[in-house]
Amino acid sequence: MHGQSSLISFGRFASGWVPAEFADALGTSISFNKDSGKVELDKTEGLKTSATKGRRLIVFGPEGFRESPGNHRLVIAMGSSPETYFDAINEALGAIATATQGGTGDATLQRDLFEALELISEEGERISKLEQQVKGAEK
Repeated sequence: MHGQSSLISFGRFASGWVPAEFADALGTSISFNKDSGKVELDKTEGLKTSATKGRRLIVFGPEGFRESPGNHRLVIAMGSSPETYFDAINEALGAIATATQGGTGDATLQRDLFEALELISEEGERISKLEQQVKGAEK
């Protein structure tokens, strides 16, 4: 889901499913170390969340009922460019996949990636058409 808070505002929002390991950061402190110039993560074990791992939710939307992805969280980001959060998550997941799979990848992974890219391209075209319709309606 993507949107804008109002027609005269620059605030925008986006939402998407993110792996639970990335979203469940309630017990994590993120800070910038000025000496080393690196971002440091400090995970505190004392804070426990009430979220049950492995839970499955049923989502209702324009496509009807569907089951939410397992061990994922729905994240809603708002700001001048909320897409950058999801871009960073995708980049991190890509780096992890490259490191754990040796960077070669198999045919099914490549096929799935191309299908996802095609879907993203179609969604981008739909968004562009909707933006044009909104601009035409404003005039």
